Amino acid sequence: MAKPTQAQVNEAFKDGQAAWDAEYRASDCLSITMFCMQSKWALHFLAEYQEIKEIVESHGLVMPVLDKTITISFKDQD
Repeated sequence: MAKPTQAQVNEAFKDGQAAWDAEYRASDCLSITMFCMQSKWALHFLAEYQEIKEIVESHGLVMPVLDKTITISFKDQD
């Protein structure tokens, strides 16, 4: 697998951002917090976003910020 370029990351991010924005607008939620709490789609999207972000950053590239109000973290569970 070839290492991605920053241009490829930026282009893919724009597509993801557009999908996120469309789903959020269609949800009629008044806040991002409520959207994340009520939408399985949003939770799945954010989990995949975080996984991709970690891969992108492991290649020394920068994953743009999806939304400044969202913090995503995974915790190990026993």
